[in-house]
Amino acid sequence: MNDMVQRQRRWAVGAFVLSCIIVLFGGSSAVAQSEPSAQDQARVLVEEAGEEFQAGRYDEAAILFQRAYNLDPHPVILFNLARAHQEMGDLPTALQLFESLVAMNPSGRALDAAQSRIADIRDSLTRQGYDPDTVSALEYVPRGEVRIESDPLGAAVFLDNEFVGITPYEGQLLRSGEASLRLELEGYHPISAEIAIPVGARNTRAYTLAERAGLASYVPPTPGYLNVRGPAPGLSVAVDGTLRGLTPLEGVRLPPGEYLVEVSGEGWETYVSTVEVETAGEAYIFATMDRVAGFDEGATAGLRRGGTSLIAVGGAGLVVGAILAGVANGNANDYNARRSDPDRGALRDAARRQALGADLSFMTGAAALGTGVALRVVAAKRRDRWSRDLLVMPSVDPRGRAAVHFTTRF
Repeated sequence: MNDMVQRQRRWAVGAFVLSCIIVLFGGSSAVAQSEPSAQDQARVLVEEAGEEFQAGRYDEAAILFQRAYNLDPHPVILFNLARAHQEMGDLPTALQLFESLVAMNPSGRALDAAQSRIADIRDSLTRQGYDPDTVSALEYVPRGEVRIESDPLGAAVFLDNEFVGITPYEGQLLRSGEASLRLELEGYHPISAEIAIPVGARNTRAYTLAERAGLASYVPPTPGYLNVRGPAPGLSVAVDGTLRGLTPLEGVRLPPGEYLVEVSGEGWETYVSTVEVETAGEAYIFATMDRVAGFDEGATAGLRRGGTSLIAVGGAGLVVGAILAGVANGNANDYNARRSDPDRGALRDAARRQALGADLSFMTGAAALGTGVALRVVAAKRRDRWSRDLLVMPSVDPRGRAAVHFTTRF
């Protein structure tokens, strides 16, 4: 009987210690919230950098990513710092950062992504006429290529008011960026347009010249080009209600005019906007879309709710166990005190049943409580994995500008 009483006391002490741990766990969280750690500060900076990146302000994003990396030298932050420099057009610096990331020997996915970017940048620098192993950021000037075709052939090509050749024209190792294009051919109306010379890539554009003649020989206006980006690849793009493809959508030829563009996808708020496509012009849309509330947090929310429920059940089990232990202890004391009472055996039997019930309640409650705390910790860690949102999938549009797609994975 004394062993039974000692066991109840041990359970009571264990429940008290576990309660203290829970209180301390909560208290430490409160302290952490009042005094953010370096990782918490880095997480805030990364979120701000992601917004700047998505808005196309890559220089601001690079500054914020650098500050975050100084606080928390995480491989994913370094990855996105390198991506920001790549989108800025600073390929030598981006190459150095990606190679530094590879030297850190990160996890498989980050390592594969960095090696892929290194290969792309080296290839781009080589196509631009640079040696990837020796070129510096100070001497690097982004270059690209254009190919201009016309119907009919033989039109004079002017770039930034300078004659460069006749169609079909191929210009290589040209300084990237915006350029003014003008096509002239005797007997035809000239065409003027703004084109992009992309970094380390080729932009091909075709134009139809209209004869200087009457209505009998009228030629429809040269179509324009529509380019659509979104916050993620694979979103549906409809133009005037007709599905035209998935993001990123490149160079859709459309007659000049105004169009209604809708971008939609599962888990995203639908984006609707109008765009003006001009003759031989380039129209760009970047669909800024928000996630549908709760779409990507179902699993985490389920873990939190399950953990909370189990903690409540576990706490109730410990309380019931403590009550039964107290009652069993009282019956045991009465049994020991009534040595001359012939009916004291009933007290002994009751104490044993209550002790067994206390044991079961303590074991069940402790198991439920431990499982609930574990689920809450797992849910918190999964929510804190901000780095999963910042692996980006870029693409370069015909103007040499980049679109960034953020992926969300656990």
